[in-house]
Amino acid sequence: MVRQLQSVDAQSESEKKRKKLQKALRQIDDLKEKEQQGVKLEKTQQGKIAREEELRAELEAVNKEAADAGDAAGDDGIDMSAAIAGIPGL
Repeated sequence: MVRQLQSVDAQSESEKKRKKLQKALRQIDDLKEKEQQGVKLEKTQQGKIAREEELRAELEAVNKEAADAGDAAGDDGIDMSAAIAGIPGL
């Protein structure tokens, strides 16, 4: 039971991080588009664009980690979505 809760916590933290990284990458795409349209970007905006590769690598690592965790959770034969909802697994 504790292991399941830790797994759910880790998954939710991983999901939060993934969404945060995706948001940052969307913002970078928007900034790059503005830059191509001739808008002068602030130094902070330019710095964000400079971190694009780092953020993409981090997102890839989070996705891989989540996939690996999903594989490990699947070994128990427990449907985590049902466990989270409080519905007995099928």
